[in-house]
Amino acid sequence: MKYLVLALFFCLLFCYACSDEPAPEQHEKQALAMSPEALVRQWQQHIDNNRFEAAKRISSPQGVLEVDGIMKEIVDEDFPENFISETTFESIQCQETAQSAICICQVKEEEGRDSFFLVKKKDHWLFEKLVFENILDEDEMMDDLEKDLDKLFDGEATKK
Repeated sequence: MKYLVLALFFCLLFCYACSDEPAPEQHEKQALAMSPEALVRQWQQHIDNNRFEAAKRISSPQGVLEVDGIMKEIVDEDFPENFISETTFESIQCQETAQSAICICQVKEEEGRDSFFLVKKKDHWLFEKLVFENILDEDEMMDDLEKDLDKLFDGEATKK
């Protein structure tokens, strides 16, 4: 019986070692060696799939605080525990300096863009900060301004 359990253990160990799926630690090592664009995609995939600890491992200390904030938002919004989202980037444009990068991302079906700020530590890119910028097109902005002015002047006219 002891040999059967031992043989089963080695068989399972062999099957795990031969699997095509790399271990989670291997994913993180691969992510750290990635380009800024690839790191943004990997980090966002972790967030979308509620793998917050994995997102933290490829984040700077400031980035870890950002991930904690995202986790708090999800809890505060009462999302189901198994809630999964899927972010689709229409475009990602990254600009790098020696120790930092900014990646401007257009997300499908979103008005605005996400700016991912990355830092380089020990030759590896790490997530630092995410900023969402709501961008209205110029015509929409002018329409909104005209409506606001109309409301303001209508309010002034009724006071007289």
